[in-house]
Amino acid sequence: MAEATKWKPNANQRRVLKIFQDKEYAISVTDACRQAGLDRCAYYKWFERDPSFVAWWEAEHERFFTLGLNEIQAAIRRGALTGQGKSQTAAQKLYLERFDARYMPKSKTEIDGKLTIEGLIGELDQDETGESNGDTDECK
Repeated sequence: MAEATKWKPNANQRRVLKIFQDKEYAISVTDACRQAGLDRCAYYKWFERDPSFVAWWEAEHERFFTLGLNEIQAAIRRGALTGQGKSQTAAQKLYLERFDARYMPKSKTEIDGKLTIEGLIGELDQDETGESNGDTDECK
């Protein structure tokens, strides 16, 4: 049985990706394709017809922005040390939430156990002492 070969992007696909990344994705598909010497329809056809291309493109996109984490962390540190850059805090936090797998904002908490409507209703039926008021049909 022949071994499957790993999918590789063609030269046009690599060229368009390089243009997007050189512009830090701040370029339209039309302009990127024009600079690559391609019709923009080719770009859209790759996405429509080739799941391997889509997987590659998404992985490269993720990789590009993950590599930018050092710059974001440095900017956050500079802002903390100098008091400058306060207007960028929200953007930096959003970037960290999206691309830093280790980042966990304080507002996120982990829920342990299974959450059910019945369980929530049971909690609402308890009075301040923690005892049930007896209005539930819940079996124990």
